[in-house]
Parts: sequence; structure tokens; C-alpha cells
Amino acid sequence: MNISLNIWRLAAIGSLVILFLSGCAMPEYGDAGGLAAGNNEGGGYADAVAQFAVNSPPGSTGDVVLRDNRHVRVRVGGDYMSASAEQCRRVILETGIGDIVVSAVCRGNNVWRTIVWP
Repeated sequence: MNISLNIWRLAAIGSLVILFLSGCAMPEYGDAGGLAAGNNEGGGYADAVAQFAVNSPPGSTGDVVLRDNRHVRVRVGGDYMSASAEQCRRVILETGIGDIVVSAVCRGNNVWRTIVWP
């Protein structure tokens, strides 16, 4: 009986850890695709990665050319609300030399911008 109780406790703790690591947030905008494609409500984009991520549905992958002519592959993830109450979307950036950066694009002051760069 005691072993069964411990298994349930481990399962509950494991579920909480998974929720925490996944960002503890459910999509809060639009329908099943998250942010409506192209729905920028009069705002702008600070960079090409942000523009691609906002205008592509989660699960999309594409190559983006940065201002300094570097190429990055962008994988678009899910939407979430940041701790500072900004709309955000997860992205994974891969450079041509194998660097991978987990980042996000967030909307602040009506401008979407990439938070962390490779």
C-alpha cells in the first residue's frame, strides 16, 4: 500500500515539473494556431526573426536573413504571456555554424522584437 502511494506522489511531482518546464502557460491569443497570422494591430517589427515568428504558425520552420547578412533557421514555438505581461512566442534560432539559441519574440510598445540573439 505504501509503494502505491509513493508512485502516485512521484507521478504528481513529475507532472508539476513538466508543467513548470513547459512554461506553465497555455496559448492565450487567437484560436488553435495561437497568434493570428499577420495580426500585429498596427505595430511593427524590430527585426526579421520577429516578423517571421509572428506571421508563421507554431511548428513552422524557415530561414531568415539578419541585418548583418547572417542566416538563421527559425523554429516557431508556442505563445505565452511573459512575467511582464507581454505577448510572446517561443523561437529556436540555429546558426550555420551549429549554435542553437532558445529565445522568444515579445511585443512591447507595439513592436515585436527578438529577446536573445545567437
